[in-house]
Amino acid sequence: MKYIYKFTIFFMEILNCRIETANLGFEDHGIFTLFLSFDGGGWGQGIPGICWGTQNSPPTGTGISFLMDLFTALEIMTFSELKGMIVRIRREEHRGMITGIGHPIKNKWVMLDDYWKK
Repeated sequence: MKYIYKFTIFFMEILNCRIETANLGFEDHGIFTLFLSFDGGGWGQGIPGICWGTQNSPPTGTGISFLMDLFTALEIMTFSELKGMIVRIRREEHRGMITGIGHPIKNKWVMLDDYWKK
């Protein structure tokens, strides 16, 4: 009798960092987008933009849902509070894409996959 074992090794890292930039507005080709970039003191990374619509189409609910959930998780009230804020980010692999943004102390997270799939 043969046994075949298949192992999946799951790697996840959670890192402390500071939000370096928080931009919300129209890109040069007319797409209304949110971009966040992070500074980890020796490394930096951003998240892909979340599209909120275009100049010629109605806005999507995904963007505003993400922003409201982010504000709730980070316990902030205004967009201007994002820049310079200390947060935690989650990556599924070393140097991989950011998959979550979390409160620096409390276990409150916004998982980005929930919004990229929409």
